[in-house]
Amino acid sequence: MQNPILSSCIHCALPQHLCVCDLQINLPLPLQCCIILHAREMEKASSTGRLLYKTGICRGELWHRTQHNGRHMFTHIDHPCYLLHPQGEITLPAALPERALFIALDGTWQQANKILRQDSFLADLPRVRLPPADPSQLCLRRNQLQGGLSTLESIASLLKYNAASIQAAQLMALFEKFQHHHLMARNQGYYNLCKPV
Repeated sequence: MQNPILSSCIHCALPQHLCVCDLQINLPLPLQCCIILHAREMEKASSTGRLLYKTGICRGELWHRTQHNGRHMFTHIDHPCYLLHPQGEITLPAALPERALFIALDGTWQQANKILRQDSFLADLPRVRLPPADPSQLCLRRNQLQGGLSTLESIASLLKYNAASIQAAQLMALFEKFQHHHLMARNQGYYNLCKPV
C-alpha cells in the first residue's frame, strides 16, 4: 500500500486518485464568509470547513485562545459581522446587509461551544439563525446535533437564501463528491484519516 501521507492531496486530504479538487467553485461567492477552524479540525480529513479553506472557497482562520482569537482576526473589519449559529437570536433579513461578513465555526459542537466560551469577541457577535433547511447529509461524523448542519452545508444554505442557487448547488456537488470519495477511501482502508470521529 502507498504511503498515505505522501499520496494524499494537500488540499482535500484525500488519496490522490480520489482527490475532489477538480470540482471547485468557479463562480465568485456573492457573500463574504470566513471559517474559524478549531486547531484539531485541521488534522481531520473529514472536516468540511477545512475543505472550504484549503480549496480557497472561503477565507479561513485557525483559532487559538490567546495567540489568534477573534479580536486579532477581525479588528480591521469595519462592516457588520454575524456568527452563523443554530441557536441564533435573529433570523436572516430578506435583504442581507451590504458587505456583511458571515462567520462559521468549524469543529465538533463541543469545540465550537468551547471557542465561544473562551473568545468574548466571537461570543458577543450577533448570532444569525439560518432558515429551516433540509436535514444534514453528513455521514462522515458520529453524534451529530439534531437539526445541525456541517460547515459546508451551512454556507451552501446561506448562499441559497441569498438567491445564489448556482453557487449553492456547486458547493453541494462538491460536498457530495467529497463524502463519496471519503467513504470510498475509508472502505478501501486507504488511510486512518478517513475514520469517523
